[in-house]
Amino acid sequence: MKNADISVLMTTYINDDSEHFKVAFNSILEQTCLPSQIVIVLDGEVNNQVISYLEHQQSNALNIDIDILALEQNVGLSMALNKGLEICKCAYIARMDSDDFSRQDRFQKQLDYMLSNPSVDMCGTYYEQYDGNLKNRLSMREVPLHGTELNKYAKLRTPINHVTIMFKRSVYLAGIKYPETRDPFEDWWFALYFIKGNYVIHNLPFSSVMVRGGEAFTSRRNGWNYAIVEQKNISMMYQLGLMTLRDRFINFVIRFPIRLMPSNLLERFYNTMLREKAQ
Repeated sequence: MKNADISVLMTTYINDDSEHFKVAFNSILEQTCLPSQIVIVLDGEVNNQVISYLEHQQSNALNIDIDILALEQNVGLSMALNKGLEICKCAYIARMDSDDFSRQDRFQKQLDYMLSNPSVDMCGTYYEQYDGNLKNRLSMREVPLHGTELNKYAKLRTPINHVTIMFKRSVYLAGIKYPETRDPFEDWWFALYFIKGNYVIHNLPFSSVMVRGGEAFTSRRNGWNYAIVEQKNISMMYQLGLMTLRDRFINFVIRFPIRLMPSNLLERFYNTMLREKAQ
């Protein structure tokens, strides 16, 4: 059976847990719709166990080209993804994080949807957040499905779940890529670039990925330094015409106080205000 015209793009760096990486990678190999290519960007120094595992997979892959791009130094997720995009060769590119788990039918459902809806340039889904062991479900992150609601939502927060997206390589070839920065928010930038370029984003109303969350997830998203970097990026988005002055002001008023919350309060806020509580 011929593999699908999909390149999976993943990055990894020294702080990634090798066992979590194996779980993530194996979830690609267990898809009902196998990709033709997996691109792994080694963002600087990487755990030797990850290297050994990838070398083993290269010699045992199921008709999948596993292309490993080793960067001499760590450049951060956004720029590492851009480097990976340069060697993706399939018509569709699927993002995958190095510590999450994609459900078996993820690629099949997304590819079928995009083939049936050729005007759609990016297809994402909801995701479920679990504890660090992927045992206990904590919450679901839902996002608007499409159209005006999605575009309006994008002015105040990212309208996609980055770890779930599949998009057309042709959009990248037309010039859309991640920002050249070490800052976070690459998912928000990427979505806003799509919207400004009049490319179509749809989200499907189901969870396709299990994400490791909990306290570590929220602790990376609070504090004075994070708040300053976030506002710098929002200001740049405004300057580039990706949002209005009103959007810029609302983001400051809402986001700055939230980032200064203690981690436990921020986690509670995410669970009660931004995500559907786990049943």
